[in-house]
Amino acid sequence: MTQKTKLFRATHFQSGPQKLTISGIETPKRRGSGPSQSPLIRFRESERRISLTRKRANLLVELFGEDSKAAIGKKIELFSARGRFKGAVRAFVAVRSAQ
Repeated sequence: MTQKTKLFRATHFQSGPQKLTISGIETPKRRGSGPSQSPLIRFRESERRISLTRKRANLLVELFGEDSKAAIGKKIELFSARGRFKGAVRAFVAVRSAQ
């Protein structure tokens, strides 16, 4: 039986943002011929992760440069935000600089 990776959800940040230290970026192994999964960002302070969406990847490049290894050991801030997705307004985990 495989264990599901625990991801941060917007509800985890209802009491406010959290500053977390990036400990790595992992690419999940592809299973069968299905679609590949997004890479995940790991943190020192938690076993939970967040998916590395295109928007989050662009922010990391802007903050720390093209080499993903340069982001390891750096802090980012996660917080709950709302936005439109597939026609509905939904809560999601947003990322910004920890400075």
